[in-house]
Amino acid sequence: MLTTENFSLLAVLIPIHFCAVFVLFPSILSHASIVPLLKDKDFFSRLRMANTCCSTYVNTTLAFLSLWIVYNDEETIKDPVNGSSPISRFSLILSLSFLAYDILILALPLIRHHFFPDYSAEEMAKMDKSLQYLVDDRIQPKSVTPLKVLLCKEWDNKSPKERYSFLGHHLTAFLSFWWILSNDQLLYLANHRLIAELSTPFLNLMVLADNIPSVPVLFIDILKISFSIVFISCRMLTAPFFWGTVISVDLGDVPFWPRILQTLAPALLDVLNIYWAQKIIYKLIRALKRVESSVGYD
Repeated sequence: MLTTENFSLLAVLIPIHFCAVFVLFPSILSHASIVPLLKDKDFFSRLRMANTCCSTYVNTTLAFLSLWIVYNDEETIKDPVNGSSPISRFSLILSLSFLAYDILILALPLIRHHFFPDYSAEEMAKMDKSLQYLVDDRIQPKSVTPLKVLLCKEWDNKSPKERYSFLGHHLTAFLSFWWILSNDQLLYLANHRLIAELSTPFLNLMVLADNIPSVPVLFIDILKISFSIVFISCRMLTAPFFWGTVISVDLGDVPFWPRILQTLAPALLDVLNIYWAQKIIYKLIRALKRVESSVGYD
């Protein structure tokens, strides 16, 4: 029943992401040997770290799958428009599963913001005594963390504007990949875009390192330098090859409006990548100067 020929794998992959974020990683981060490393990080900080850990393993898998597909999957390389293979479909289904998970956890805080903006963990703990660990770090969770904690204002500290922009980005990618899988077209080009996810694990490692006070500043700077190099390599240097393929292939088999939209979306994303790359280069220069200073060079 579970096959890449349909969307049945989503029924397995999406629950895996939820279990990882709400059961596996919180249990690891709440372990007695790890909590001291996190100092004053409360339950919600550790839950956000669990979410970052989930993003890391998913996007690392996607990055390496897409690299293999773009350079080794003969079925899609020979025909970038209509070529299809189980691994190219699995890569997009895995991406869809995490996008679906992410859309839900991004949407819930927005519901809370608009309908009960002040709802807090303290109120939830009063109504359900089993959730007392949300407000008392001395109590360890004894059961699975419920999804409703995402409705607490402590969970999400981003502005609604920022959340809507992330939601729009995720919905665009979700609809794009859903169309590609439904029509079995453009799988090569879609996987080519997923090479960009190679930078996400480095960004996530920086986020995790910032939450651990004992991590040396030099190590964080090295992570920043690594992230900058990988970001530019996997997002900027791959763009000419992607657009070269788009120009060289015949997209006549793709219906008009999907062809326009599936081309417009990566074009707009590349404009954003150029904007982000400029900021990253400035930060890279500052990080290199700090590293140079810390190792004793004049």
